[in-house]
Amino acid sequence: MNEIQFDQVLEQVCMEEYSVTGEVPVHHFSLRHRRNMKRILALPCSVSKPSKRLKLNQRKVLILIAVIFLAVVVVTGAVRIYFYSSFSMKEHSDNTQLFVGNASGVPEVIEQVYCLSELPEGYKEIERVSDNISVWTIYQYSDDANKTIVLTQTVKKEFDHHFNTEGYPFEEVEINGHKGLFIDWSNDDDISCEAVWDNGEYIFTVEGNLSKISLLDLAKSAKVE
Repeated sequence: MNEIQFDQVLEQVCMEEYSVTGEVPVHHFSLRHRRNMKRILALPCSVSKPSKRLKLNQRKVLILIAVIFLAVVVVTGAVRIYFYSSFSMKEHSDNTQLFVGNASGVPEVIEQVYCLSELPEGYKEIERVSDNISVWTIYQYSDDANKTIVLTQTVKKEFDHHFNTEGYPFEEVEINGHKGLFIDWSNDDDISCEAVWDNGEYIFTVEGNLSKISLLDLAKSAKVE
């Protein structure tokens, strides 16, 4: 058999072999595999859809401006910000928040502790709580827990105090030459008021069951221990 005959025979055998239909058994996937594949195919596609560019015509621009304007009006109607002396005041519907806008050039930690040097008769210091930024000193009349005076001293940077001003307005006062604010919550059954002021280094508050004159006189007695 020469080379040409061998090639012809090989080609014929290959053609006959490929022309025969194969009897390959059909593969059956397991139940677990089919269940897992259904779970995978049910997941949302991770390919992000092309974003649609928002086309704004003149009418849409005017509507958007109106919506923004109304939002600003609503917010400013609910919260009003104004200033008094070194205080920034944020007025909410039922309270006013006081904080200090500019706290540069003053102590950032408590360097000197103040106390009330002229207490009303019968009052004495019963507790003091302090850290690097504030000091709370509590005075009490005898053993009567309903008669207390609280002095707070806070570094300006960390001062943030809320006052109940729902129906109770602030009154401007002066304490030892420094501007301050006074608020009176007294009624027919109880006497209660508070003063807040800036002495140039720290912010102080004094609160107690005292009359306005007595409380302001007490605030003026705040001195370094």
